[in-house]
Amino acid sequence: MSTPTLAPIASAHANGVQLFVVRREGEFGGQSYEAGQVVVCRGTPRCGEVVVLVALGHGRPRLGRVEGLGFTGDAGEPRDPARWVAAGKVVAAIRKRPQGWVVELSSSAAPTWAGEAWEAVARAPAVADRAVVDGALETPSVAQPRADAQQLSLFAA
Repeated sequence: MSTPTLAPIASAHANGVQLFVVRREGEFGGQSYEAGQVVVCRGTPRCGEVVVLVALGHGRPRLGRVEGLGFTGDAGEPRDPARWVAAGKVVAAIRKRPQGWVVELSSSAAPTWAGEAWEAVARAPAVADRAVVDGALETPSVAQPRADAQQLSLFAA
């Protein structure tokens, strides 16, 4: 199975919490991610922890790990810290189930889960539903390859 594709949720960054929606399902670090699920990032990651990496400049967010002074990407490739930053360590996944939204904390999240940050996470399902319905996902880097493909097709004829 491939790695998941993520997109940041617009205006969902509060109290040090950043939210990302899974656009395409996949697996990373022994965890499976479903389309529509919300990934919650928070705090400063330590070596070996799963993080969401955000490109400085053009690029889509991706899962990765902290390795020494740098990062590895979702395929295990090295990522330059001058080009990529960690949005935070993955502390929870919010999944929509028939009985409603379910929050699953990661094993390393318990010690850092406190304070007013919970309010941002509690609002995440509503924000995710609204983002999907209103198209409020921040997707310029996701939409860019499609425009490039259309441009290339002009020259292929």
